[in-house]
Amino acid sequence: MGMALSLFAVDEANLTDVLAEPMEVPKRRLFGFLPGKSARVDVSKTDEFIDSLFDFDLDASNPDIDDLDKAWDVIRVALEILHEEGVVSKAATNAVFGTRNAKGGPMGDFGWVPSSETQAIATSLEDISVEALETAIAKVPDDTYLAGVRDEGHDYFTDNFDRLRKFYRHATSSSKAIMLVIC
Repeated sequence: MGMALSLFAVDEANLTDVLAEPMEVPKRRLFGFLPGKSARVDVSKTDEFIDSLFDFDLDASNPDIDDLDKAWDVIRVALEILHEEGVVSKAATNAVFGTRNAKGGPMGDFGWVPSSETQAIATSLEDISVEALETAIAKVPDDTYLAGVRDEGHDYFTDNFDRLRKFYRHATSSSKAIMLVIC
């Protein structure tokens, strides 16, 4: 299986409700592939929102939901390398883990970006060329999660990076916050 990064574009009000008051909810209700686990989440005001948010099919064409599969860590480290080299702003380094962290949210711990900060990240991601990304991917340390896949070519990572960029572009144009969870 492995760890994949899921992305959710949500209305700021819904995110605020999710962050409000935790209570036990079976994780299998949120993610069908994690039976028997539990997470902390406030469902008093957000039950309908949570049901709609986590009842998804990644093959569907819902622009509010995406998944970077297992490419997230190589992309994260590549963005940090590009920032250290002065290619992109600090905002780009927040694209994978978010600008804030929440403990005990709907999926356990998760990162998030308020809607007011998605534009800076989206703009920074748009500034990255395929060549710059591929050069940074080649510099990612071998002990980074899934770095060994680089030997098969960079398409896996560049394709997932394009999905990340498109997702931030959508969230920005929709004035939505972003929740990021590794599961």
